Amino acid sequence: MRRPGELVTRALPHLALLGLLLVPALARAEVRVDVQPDRKQLAIGERMTVRITVQTEGSGQPEVVLPDFDGFEILSQQVQRPMQFSFNFGQRAVFRSSSIYTYVLSPLRVGTLRIAPVRVQLGDDTYTTQPLDITVEPGAGGAPPAAQPGQQPDPQAPANVADGVEFDSTAFLRTVVDQAQPYVGQQVTATVYLYSRNRIRSIPTPEQEPTTDGFWTRDLLGGNTPQPRRDVVGGQSFMVYVLRRFAAFPLRDGELTIGPMSITIDNSSVFDVLTGTRRQPDIKRTGVPVTLQVRPLPEAGRPDGPIAVGAYAIGTKLDREQTATGDAVTLTAVVRGRGNIETVELPTPGVPGLDILQPQVKDLVETPRDQVSGTREYRWLLVPQKPGTFTIPPFALNTFDPTKGQYRRVVSPALSLKAVGAALPAQAKPVPLETPSAPEIDPDAVEWAPIRTQSALSRRATLLAEQPFFGWALALPPLAWLLLAGGGLLRRRLAARTVSAEEAAEREASTQLGVAEQAARAGDVGAYHAAAARAIGAQLQARLGESVASLTHDRLRAHLRARGLDDTTLSAVVEQLQGGDFARFASGGDDGAALPEQARRLAALLKRLHAFSPSEEES
Repeated sequence: MRRPGELVTRALPHLALLGLLLVPALARAEVRVDVQPDRKQLAIGERMTVRITVQTEGSGQPEVVLPDFDGFEILSQQVQRPMQFSFNFGQRAVFRSSSIYTYVLSPLRVGTLRIAPVRVQLGDDTYTTQPLDITVEPGAGGAPPAAQPGQQPDPQAPANVADGVEFDSTAFLRTVVDQAQPYVGQQVTATVYLYSRNRIRSIPTPEQEPTTDGFWTRDLLGGNTPQPRRDVVGGQSFMVYVLRRFAAFPLRDGELTIGPMSITIDNSSVFDVLTGTRRQPDIKRTGVPVTLQVRPLPEAGRPDGPIAVGAYAIGTKLDREQTATGDAVTLTAVVRGRGNIETVELPTPGVPGLDILQPQVKDLVETPRDQVSGTREYRWLLVPQKPGTFTIPPFALNTFDPTKGQYRRVVSPALSLKAVGAALPAQAKPVPLETPSAPEIDPDAVEWAPIRTQSALSRRATLLAEQPFFGWALALPPLAWLLLAGGGLLRRRLAARTVSAEEAAEREASTQLGVAEQAARAGDVGAYHAAAARAIGAQLQARLGESVASLTHDRLRAHLRARGLDDTTLSAVVEQLQGGDFARFASGGDDGAALPEQARRLAALLKRLHAFSPSEEES
């Protein structure tokens, strides 16, 4: 009969072999992906929810590639990570995570829309789901038919022929003007639209503004961005955004061009921050120039002199109709109307007996309903030089109304001013006074007194301020203060120099570890992971002699491996940093219960990094 000790001794090699076989099995990657829509058939204008659940277990972080949802507008999106932790089997670290992506979608066209598969890569293995087909029917009000395969959609032509557009199925710019053949000086309202299949997440960045050489322009939006609307172009639904709207007044006749606008649309999302990769590149688009054929003002019936293009009226008034001779009176003339009011000019009247000064001009420009209008006010000071009644002639303005195609002469009423009192005396030229000539003096015949070249007061004693030590006495207090302050600063600098960069980084790592442990006890997830990341960065800087804050996780992994860090510690460092990113940026993450255990693992990781001896440079 064999003794129990002998049985155990014989069984030990077999148990060890069984453990070696179990470790790879336990560390083998497992991925489960589930795509669940709440419906597979809906109509235009309705909504559907798609929930994507990804559960992984393996030796690294998974890379999840989500579909683009072509043909749908993404109304909202959310990511939750209810479970994520790691554990060790011998020398292998296993990371287990669960992520839930929720999308609320609205279809953009009728037909069968396909949602692309979800792809998950974990290590060397790739897992792909099946595509999902959704049937979209017309809504209650009907919907335009979908574009046929192979057919190139063509945007709906605007009402004017000067519209410029270059169609793109994803996004394009469209420039619209309300006048294709305006007159010189007539307002042309230009609008730049952005057509996008999906709702944009941020305001596009302008790379080039529309050029307006040969125009006087004025912005009509004034910082207000109109709400987007939905439009159908070529059988496809687009979100339409107003980027620019301005009034352009041609300054000369002939062919004038409004140049194209160039923009960049930021296509990033919150998932790019969480996954560390960019799913979709930015969209760059350039519009099409719009050319106008500007007509000169018609010759038939054109009056002589300058012409104001628009519809205007003139009003005049005096602040009083009677004044004393020599007192100033204010004459005000106001031009109101529709058009480029800043081009309207009124001449200064000339009235004999009135001294008229140069006017003060004040403009008020308004843009009601995107139509430029306003008032221009002139103010003259009139000074009567003699008594009597003075007639101020009417102001006349020749105008051309482009909406009616007619010339019109606008005339203000004449005004009368009465001056009373004596006439102002004529200003006589001043006569120079005659100065009597002084008698001539013979210098040799005059006895001169002694001349003093300087003067001084006579004192019995010397003042304190004139003593030699007075300046040193004044300078002594500030010199003493400078010596004390400089000595303290010198001592602090000498003390700082005694602390090496490595010791400073070690102290920072220890400080941040204490902050992380305090946050773990308080259950503050964000504060814990932020302090943990700073502690790891400081400890790596102390050992490597360089900062690693700017390195991505992949570049950090390669750099630490090249400096000789073992795979176990390396995996723990990267997993700690990636787990912190997930916990801080995910909408649903750790609840704080597991933070004390994570803090203990962090302290052990910092001790391993402290004992790490890196190679001099990368291999």
